[in-house]
Amino acid sequence: MKLKYKSNKSTSARKTILDKKNNENKLLKKLKYIVTVTQALAFIEAVFRTVKEPLIVLDENLRVIMANRSFYQKFKVYEEDTEGKLIYELGKNQWNIPKLKVLLESILPKNAYFDNFEVEHDFPLIGHKFMLLNARKFYQDGEHILLAIEDVTEQKQIEKEKDEFASLISHELKSPVTTISLYTQLLEVYFKNLNDEKRLNYADNILEQLHSLTNLINGLLNAGRIRARGFIFHEDWFNFDELMQRIIGDIQLGTNTHKIIKKGRAKIELYADKDRVAEVLINLILNAIKYSPNADKVIVKVAADKEQITVEVQDFGIGISKKNQNKVFERFFQMSGKKSGTFYGIGLGLDISAQIIHHHSGKIWIKSKEGKGSTFYFTLPIK
Repeated sequence: MKLKYKSNKSTSARKTILDKKNNENKLLKKLKYIVTVTQALAFIEAVFRTVKEPLIVLDENLRVIMANRSFYQKFKVYEEDTEGKLIYELGKNQWNIPKLKVLLESILPKNAYFDNFEVEHDFPLIGHKFMLLNARKFYQDGEHILLAIEDVTEQKQIEKEKDEFASLISHELKSPVTTISLYTQLLEVYFKNLNDEKRLNYADNILEQLHSLTNLINGLLNAGRIRARGFIFHEDWFNFDELMQRIIGDIQLGTNTHKIIKKGRAKIELYADKDRVAEVLINLILNAIKYSPNADKVIVKVAADKEQITVEVQDFGIGISKKNQNKVFERFFQMSGKKSGTFYGIGLGLDISAQIIHHHSGKIWIKSKEGKGSTFYFTLPIK
């Protein structure tokens, strides 16, 4: 009995020691977690305060919890006049913007975020500005909103100047090009009557180049009109697979250099502007042919789920460097190939395509490797 008693006492002691160690380990883990979280929060706060773009955090009632230094500098307000205030009250009510109210009070409550929402406004302290707003909801002791603000006024001014320049040049070029075309046609008739095949061929070549130049001029004029007035959209239901099949068939008839291979089907009716979507498809497929002069095929893939259609257009051409991949959707950006020379055009097709896709709340992007080819993707939501 004595030995058994000692054994029980020894076991009990060991259990007490183990429990103590377990408790100590749990405490250490908690302390490490607290230290890690504290460090993470300190890091996040440091990033928040040093980001160049203005950032502001709002509570669920749209009162300012904190803002970074860029916000105070950009909008010429002070911390003591900002924190705890309604966003609409800041800087002599300069944020009392109807569009912003719709975003924060109607759109954001139904969604977790919004991206690149443009606001044009006369700010009393900094003047007339164009702002891109991005917002995210997050939860930390309640609901909060992180609002990021990007001033794109300078970019807008550059775009306006580009449009004005393109429009001016286009109008100035139209008259002499028309005159040259007329005289060239007269020469063509004259050489035809003389049976001068050599000079007739020269005149034909001139007319062909004038035709290309006229198309470029019209493209510039149309782009200017689109920028000034915006697109007119006519949305309705249509069969996406039938549209895709028709476009591929039409383009295939016009080219004998590339085989257009279609993979997959959407198998749905889409509510969108059929002609505008067709414009995007045509532009991407023609670009794939244009920028792969040494290849013999283009692959077009289509897939759909419950939420969206995804289209891929893959070529095996010159590819695009990483540096230029962010520029391909900019106006007037034009690719050139080291071996194939310059690819003629005015660099508006992808810019217009991006506008069309964004209007339909879709996304468009590119994956490419220089010298290996490019794949353009776009999605369209199924409404």
